[in-house]
Amino acid sequence: MLIAAGIAAPAADGAIVPLKLQAERFELLGGAERADGGRAVVLAGRAWLRRRTTLPALARLSVRARGRPCSGWPRLAVSIDGRRVAGFAVHSSRWRGYSKAVALAAARRTIVVRQVNGHRGRRCERRARVDHLSFDSPQPAPAPPPSRAVPPAGSPAPAAAAAGPTFTNPVFGRFADPMVLDLGAGHSSYYAYATGGRLPMAHSTDLVHWSDAGFAMTGRPGWAQQTGDYNPWAPSVLEKSQACPAAASGPCFVMFYVSKHASMNPPSNCIGVATSATPAGPFSDRGPLQDAAGSVDQSGRPIGCGDDGGYSNIDPAPFVDADGAAYLYLSTGHRCTAPAPHLACDWDRTIAVIPLSGDLLEASGPRQPLLTSGAAWESSVVEGPWMRRKRDVYELFYSGGVFTGPYGMGYATGASPSGPFTKSPANPLLHDSADVKSAGGGSLVTGPGGDAWAAYHGRSGSFAADRVLRIDRVRTAGDGAVSIAGPTTTAQPAP
Repeated sequence: MLIAAGIAAPAADGAIVPLKLQAERFELLGGAERADGGRAVVLAGRAWLRRRTTLPALARLSVRARGRPCSGWPRLAVSIDGRRVAGFAVHSSRWRGYSKAVALAAARRTIVVRQVNGHRGRRCERRARVDHLSFDSPQPAPAPPPSRAVPPAGSPAPAAAAAGPTFTNPVFGRFADPMVLDLGAGHSSYYAYATGGRLPMAHSTDLVHWSDAGFAMTGRPGWAQQTGDYNPWAPSVLEKSQACPAAASGPCFVMFYVSKHASMNPPSNCIGVATSATPAGPFSDRGPLQDAAGSVDQSGRPIGCGDDGGYSNIDPAPFVDADGAAYLYLSTGHRCTAPAPHLACDWDRTIAVIPLSGDLLEASGPRQPLLTSGAAWESSVVEGPWMRRKRDVYELFYSGGVFTGPYGMGYATGASPSGPFTKSPANPLLHDSADVKSAGGGSLVTGPGGDAWAAYHGRSGSFAADRVLRIDRVRTAGDGAVSIAGPTTTAQPAP
């Protein structure tokens, strides 16, 4: 059931990228339950988590958790190879990080997490909710500064910095999982869409100066969970010249977005479809993505929610190829090795593609898995896909890691929209730095000057900070290799 996350390599600046083990990838024992759409685990009573994996040399162990009190707050204990190495009182109903210094050598180890003071009263039960553990390695000694050679007499002076307009990240406030639409491919009007209730929007004419544009939807869709967090995540919008349904003329803007379905068993995130005659909405919901026949799998799921091979779809990203064929890329959260009607399957994120009909409103074929995790920096997560075609090469960008912790972006290449895809050895193209945390969750867009840019989110200085909108230039070398010049925090040439 368990998949080793691996060890993260040192970042470019020499800092160690912490190893994140997501709680839902542990073996669930004693009644432990998945929660928050499969991204967290609830521990109550005698419930506990176990995982065997290879760990680096450890300097610090951290747990991110929140609790529900019952005659006192829950306490968590973390044991490694049968020895208790850390204990934490989870004293808040909000997500908080709890950390303790440890000293262990690199080895393959068994990790156990449990609540040690399970209590149940007549009207309440003490519970702890955990979404990941972090293991930090000792920091390497800093490298000596490079020597500054004196140039020979008569050498040309270094080139001065390029003159012209500049910008400094971040370019807008709270704005997670941004997708930017280049209106009419005119490079002069941009709408951005983000994760959040009713799906926030922003507008810009230059990718640098943004203004609040309200919300894409007037409320949560009728098919979504109507209480609590309904997971309104990662919207993407595609513009087409044809008219929207029931409209006399085009264009039409088709939005794909995520919500938690109100009645799926097991619970599932689903890809919804909505349309609007303007990029600023409001968008009219059409329900979860389905095919023309309205078919469902053995669990009653339309294809936007899942199929017999996997379910709980998030992060939709539409793409129209040069021949007009349309595709929807997404990340599927649970993989079923065999049909399991109404039974939970293991959490195993996979990037997949669904072909779309010519009007972009329906699926025209089955979901096809494309990429799974495996690299250390991905921490068992691949999500946030974004497709770009560069000549005859299809570049599938994606995010990896834990969005509440170390995060990044990489890409894979293939000869067709459905692959097969090969991950780049240069991955991750974008990763956390000392000043920017959780960098990723982005899309690509053409700037006013015709260059490619990555619009992504990042947290300023702390994993507890909000995710804000950032942009950085995407470069393609002569051999086709791609790089992202970020995350930047100083003045950069404007798009």
